[in-house]
Amino acid sequence: MTEPTTGVCFFAYNTEQIDYGRLTLLAAQYVKRYMKHNDVTLITDEGTWSWLSQSNPKEIVDAAIDNVVITNAEQESNPRLHYDSPWTKFHSEFRNGNKHEVIKYTPYDKTLLLDIDFIVQNDSLDYVFETDEELVMYHDAVNLRNLDPAQAEQNLKPYGIPMLWSTVVYFDKNSELAQLFFDTWGHVKENYDFYKFLYGFPGNLYRTDYCVSIAAHILNGICLLYTSDAADERS
Repeated sequence: MTEPTTGVCFFAYNTEQIDYGRLTLLAAQYVKRYMKHNDVTLITDEGTWSWLSQSNPKEIVDAAIDNVVITNAEQESNPRLHYDSPWTKFHSEFRNGNKHEVIKYTPYDKTLLLDIDFIVQNDSLDYVFETDEELVMYHDAVNLRNLDPAQAEQNLKPYGIPMLWSTVVYFDKNSELAQLFFDTWGHVKENYDFYKFLYGFPGNLYRTDYCVSIAAHILNGICLLYTSDAADERS
C-alpha cells in the first residue's frame, strides 16, 4: 500500500508595505528545522514568487520551499491595522480570501496549513500526521504573556460560539468531511455579511478564524479540537 504524501502549505501575497514572501521563507525554514513531515508548498501569485526568488539567494529559497502553486485569484479589499511599535501603526491589505481553497491547491494527501506568522519551535505537529483524524484545529491559545487572550479572541461575541483558529489546520484531502468543511468555509466567506449579522461578531476585517468557527458550528462541531501551548502573537 502506498504511503500518503504529507506536507505543509503556506499562503503568501505581498502588499506594498509587507513582504509576506520573505516571512514565508522564515516560517518554512523553521518547519524544515524541526519537523519530519516538512515538505513545503507555497501558494502565492506571480509577483510575490518573482520577488521572493529574485531578492533571496537561490540556495536558501530552494532549501526552504519544495513546491510553488501560482494563483491569480482576485483578492477583495481587506485592509488591516498593523502596529510597528507601541507608537506607530499603518494599514495594509491582508490577502487571505482564497485560503479555504487549500484543499484544491495542496499536492499532499495529508496537509498542515500554517499561517506565515506561526513559527514552529518543536516537532509536536508531526504527531497529527500519524493519526487517522480527518480534520484538526486549535480551539485555545495564550498570548505572549502566557495568559488567556482577550474575550473577543475566545468567543465570536460574549457568550457566543467558541473561537477556532485557522492559524493551524490539518486535514486529509481524501476525506469527505474535510471537503465538506472547506466548502462550508467558502460558503461562509461568500456570505460573510450575513453571518456577521447572524453571529454578531465585531469589526470590518475579514477573518478566517471566524469562518472556520462558523463552519464547524454549522457542521455540529465535528472537528477534532486541540488546546494550544503556543503563544498567539496577535492577541
